[in-house]
Amino acid sequence: MDSNTVNLVTFLWSVISTIIGVGLLGWNIWQLASSRKNEEIQLKEKQLHKAQVKIWQHFANGINHNLLMIWEAVQTNKLSKLKALEFGEIIKGIQAGANALYTSLNEERLFTDEEIKQRQLENEKEFKDLLKGPSTSPSASKPLSK
Repeated sequence: MDSNTVNLVTFLWSVISTIIGVGLLGWNIWQLASSRKNEEIQLKEKQLHKAQVKIWQHFANGINHNLLMIWEAVQTNKLSKLKALEFGEIIKGIQAGANALYTSLNEERLFTDEEIKQRQLENEKEFKDLLKGPSTSPSASKPLSK
């Protein structure tokens, strides 16, 4: 090959590689813009979800508070004796459900999935240890806490 052919091949190769480089640069810019747009959408959805969970949490807290007021009325004999105990047991059951809803929504707002899973595993382990009865494990000597 003579020097003109080598120069022509080198020139064509640099033109082709420049076109490919510009194309890849454009594609990378498009991917960056697309990923930022997706991140913004996900952030807005997460903020909306957290705001809605906060509203549900307030509703659950209100239910919990009102049920506790009814339970107090039962305990202080402000309701008729005939149905007070039955009514009180129903209210205690509803209050437990409202409290569970409140706790669940609170976890949704404040903790990551990994933290919730870790907490659940710890609670299950403590429960299994409790079912086994007295043992020499350090967790058996600790009081249970939430």
